Amino acid sequence: MLNSIIGNALSNLQEANMKTFEFKVGQVFSGKIQHLYPNNMAMVQAGSHSFIAKLQIPMEAGKNYWFQVTSIDGEVHLKQLVSQSNADNQSTAVLSQLSISSTKQHRELVSFFTKEHIPFTKEMVTNMGSWLKEVPDMNKGMQTIKAMITNQFPISQDVFRSLTAAEQPITFHSLLNNLLTQLKNEPQVPSTQSMSAIIHSILESNHLHLAEKVIRQLTNLGQQQNEAANRILQKIGFVLEPSIADRQQIDLNENANPAKPSSMITKETLESALHKLQPLLFSDLEQGVANISKEEADLLKQLLNQANQDVDRADILSQLKATINKLGMFYENEIGQADSFNVEDSLKPLLVQYLQEVDQHSKIRDNVELLLMKMNGQQILSVEQTAIQQILFQIPFQFPHHQSELTFQWTGKKTEDGKIDSNFCKILFYLQLQYLGDILIEMNVQHRIVTLKVSNEHPYLKQMAQPFMPALKAGLEQLNYTLSSVHYLPFAAHSAKQPNSVHNAYTNFKGVDIRI
Repeated sequence: MLNSIIGNALSNLQEANMKTFEFKVGQVFSGKIQHLYPNNMAMVQAGSHSFIAKLQIPMEAGKNYWFQVTSIDGEVHLKQLVSQSNADNQSTAVLSQLSISSTKQHRELVSFFTKEHIPFTKEMVTNMGSWLKEVPDMNKGMQTIKAMITNQFPISQDVFRSLTAAEQPITFHSLLNNLLTQLKNEPQVPSTQSMSAIIHSILESNHLHLAEKVIRQLTNLGQQQNEAANRILQKIGFVLEPSIADRQQIDLNENANPAKPSSMITKETLESALHKLQPLLFSDLEQGVANISKEEADLLKQLLNQANQDVDRADILSQLKATINKLGMFYENEIGQADSFNVEDSLKPLLVQYLQEVDQHSKIRDNVELLLMKMNGQQILSVEQTAIQQILFQIPFQFPHHQSELTFQWTGKKTEDGKIDSNFCKILFYLQLQYLGDILIEMNVQHRIVTLKVSNEHPYLKQMAQPFMPALKAGLEQLNYTLSSVHYLPFAAHSAKQPNSVHNAYTNFKGVDIRI
């Protein structure tokens, strides 16, 4: 399901980046002699391309051959490897001519390149054959290789591993939790503590966000002499002297930093208060919590419910931005643009540092490398290479009582001045929800006219969504967009119409996941 979106992204780029037939010395391809000319010149067809080439030896018009490029100096020179009419097993015959062992991976690669009309070299077959041994699905591996070639990505094992890792269905949430567990059992290296802290922060992003709101509410109540609020603030170490409270307003930053320190309240104090408040908020307040009275517990429940109900678009965008920044998926760009960059603020550079510090034979390396490659794969797929721009990311996303995974793909183009063209684009938004389960939203924008397709297995999704339609239309109109239609489909119907796209009963339905 999730990996199908990544596969879709690869397909989109391939279609946009199809190049003309280009020659390099040593390349091998299958072609047909269309016409013969004097001096061993011939019109050769390879796939949909035809060109004039000089043949090393005379050949017959109308026959298919395997060719190898021997020179491109002034004109293309070709030598015959195999006559296709004289060999029963073409792949084995070609491999023999190139002195390459006839393994399953090598034979499949030659057949695949022939079918896709992709010229190849001896080095490509030997290297890529070894890459395919590492992947569970050889066909998917070869499609990834095709994407690398047609998109002119660097032909390296690291790029191949990154793209295959991006397609793996394992979630960031699972990878991060597994890594956090492993870090506790591994010998400490200099980056261990920083990496554990940033992973905790990513996995608990929504808890931190809600805790920030509750601290703000507690502070306001404390200034109004609410005794329960002041007692809670004292217990989490966040206390303002009355004179300070009168002349200062605490500014809790909801982006990358938990708080913006003032001259009187330090960042460390606010961070400490947030982490002390979290276990109080998200434990079972109904059963009672040590050192918290019933009056205080009731107040915390009230404030938490209010914070949950007050979640709006700005809150969600804030959480998304903070998570992307903490993951550090695109930190290489930030290094070039920022005057100073702190490695400990982002996970990705910490993963790189950790691999340099940890023992080469440590078991944790596999998980660290998989996480790093998954990030790299998404970054590769988000690089602008044609008139068609694609942005793709998959990140953990936390609801108050549910950990989910958000996959986002934006496809469109840029205007002449380099800005995103907001009049024409396509957006895929995939989320795993606690009550509704998997949901895929496809948004198409043409001339600022918006069409939505919502795929989900809940039989009453359309009825449940109707109360939100007026707010959706009004919100789009505020942004100068017009909602044309909303279609609701089960995943099977969506998949039938779009094979490459991502793939509960109404009883006891007791919750709503997210408000549009």
